[in-house]
This record gives sequence, C-alpha cells and structure tokens, in this order.
Amino acid sequence: MSLTSPKLALSKPEKIRFLQDAWPGLENIDSKDYERFFAFIDNHLEMKSGRLDPGYFTHTIRDIGEHIRRLREQPALKKAELVTEAGSHLTGEAISRTFELAASFMLGTPVDSDSEYDGINWNSNATLGDALLAEFRLDTSSTGTNRAHDDNIPLTFTMDYLCSRYRYSVKRTDDLTKHLILDKTNSKIMVYEHLICLWNNRRFKQSPFLLDFLKETIDTLILLFPPDKKETKKLLDNAGINFYRLGHCEGKARRKLSEYHYWRDRMTDLKGILDDLPRGKHQLCWDKDGKTFRDWLAFWVTIFLTVLALAFGLGFGIVGALDGTKEYRVSRQQEAIAIGMACADPAVAKLLPKYCP
Repeated sequence: MSLTSPKLALSKPEKIRFLQDAWPGLENIDSKDYERFFAFIDNHLEMKSGRLDPGYFTHTIRDIGEHIRRLREQPALKKAELVTEAGSHLTGEAISRTFELAASFMLGTPVDSDSEYDGINWNSNATLGDALLAEFRLDTSSTGTNRAHDDNIPLTFTMDYLCSRYRYSVKRTDDLTKHLILDKTNSKIMVYEHLICLWNNRRFKQSPFLLDFLKETIDTLILLFPPDKKETKKLLDNAGINFYRLGHCEGKARRKLSEYHYWRDRMTDLKGILDDLPRGKHQLCWDKDGKTFRDWLAFWVTIFLTVLALAFGLGFGIVGALDGTKEYRVSRQQEAIAIGMACADPAVAKLLPKYCP
C-alpha cells in the first residue's frame, strides 16, 4: 500500500502485519487495544503531509516495516549511516524522514529532526538510542526528597483524587515528552496515552528505550491510574483513553519520589497539588491528613453559632410576643375599669352614650 494520502486505511490483517513489524513476535492482538495508536499514526501522517514534499509519501507500508526492522537490528547506527546504507530512488532527505516516521511508529511517539516541532529530536549524527537518552535524562537531584515526609507518596495520590478534589482534568497526548506536564493555569495534567506501546517495547528485545525508563514510565501510569479501581475506568473513559483494560503491565505503584529517576521533577510537581486546599464541597469535608481541619472546623463552628443565634433570637421573639399579649390584656382590663367608673356618674354617662349603655 502506497501512502498517497495521509491516512493508513489498513484492513485488519494489514494492521496485524504492521504491528508485528513494529514489535516482532506480537501475539494475541486485540484491535481495541490499538485504536488510539492507529489514530495517532493517522494524525501524525496528516500533520507531516502539510509541511513535507509529496515524495515523502511515495513509500509503502512494507517499506515502513522494513525501516522499523533496520532500526531494531542495527541500533548502533547513526541516522546518517542508516540513510546511506538504505539506498533508494528517494532523496537522502526523504529516506531520513522515512526513518523518523518508522521510529515514531515503533516508539509510539513523534520523532523529528526539526527542533521547531514537538517530539523527540533525532539529528543525523545520533543513534535513535542517543536521541532518547538526550531527551529523557536521569534526575540525580534530591530536591524535595530530603525529608521522609516529602519523599513519601500517600495512598490517596491518584489521578481520580486530583481531578475530583482539586478540579484538575486529564489531557491526553501522543507525545511522550509531554507526559505528566502540569498546567496549573488551566488545571490540566498531560498524560501519555499509549501504554500499549510502552508495554510492547518493554516486552521485546532491541528496543531503543532503556528498560529502566520503560518500567518507570509504566509505573507512573499504574500509580496515577490504578487498574483495580472502578473510578479509574470512568476517568479514562471521560478522557478518551483506553488503556484501562491492559491491567498492570507488570508495573507497580512506587510510593517514594526518590524511586523515580526520569519523571521525578514532574511527579514532584503533581504531588505539590496536595499542598493546596481542595476545591468545592471537598474543602468542607474531613480530610484524613488533617489538611482541611481548620476550614472544616471554621465552617461547622460558624454553622453551629448561626443556628444557636437563630434559636436564641427565636426564643426571645416568642417571649417578647407573649409579654406583649399579656400587657395588651392588662391594658384592656384597665380601660374597662376606667370606663365603668366614669359611667357611674349619670352626667358623664350622657356624654358617653357609646361606652355607657
């Protein structure tokens, strides 16, 4: 199949062959697990078609598969060397772009030689592995993890907790370089959605990714989206992400920031959300960590005092009303006595016929 348009439009058997080119030996393929992956490929091709020479799309799906196999079999070759070795009727630039396309599909994230665009930057004098190492560096700092309290990650720290209590929302991304970016201004958290690609690269040999990096990245998703929680499925469905059904993928929830070596800074930023007060009704709920205690106490004390004041005010009002009724009755009795005494005088009685019958 020639890529004459920026869409794959593959049949089911063609999709299976394409996936097996990307990850040799892949079995038990469920097309549902790859719906978002193929959507990423189509979006990536469409984006490329808008800024590249039409000759870039003259290769076939088989050509892409062959380029992926070369990347796996010759990980020590720099991109320039891969281009030279490939040899083709296409220009060197087109072959280079084809390898970027193959790398993007194999890794499950955009790869580009133009730093102006998002994604992993892969220049001609680097291997694909070098490009990944340059993009995802080890964090050897200990900032924010000097004290045990700062290092520990509470059990409540899940994406559902951050979204429900702090009013954040999940924004999915194909770009692994944007994973876990926190946008506090718009209350959004970027999440890389292709867990299936991480999982496949972890299971199969000759992946350009370091195994420790793949494990840690998977662990961030398992921590934030625990597969055994029903709230996770609902949250992912709302965000349009479909990796819930994949389960744990041999991942685990790391409960210390110091255990994260590639994503520590961004995990620290996310954990910092817990230092803020919850929003909405959750601000008035009792929090296990005692963070909302003052607000909770102030709210309910205010409510209690208001009710007490209303109760006392109502009580005084009732007493006042009863006293007023009593005074009215007394004044009426005094008036009747005064009229009776006045009417006892015949002369006065004639002047007050209305009151002295």
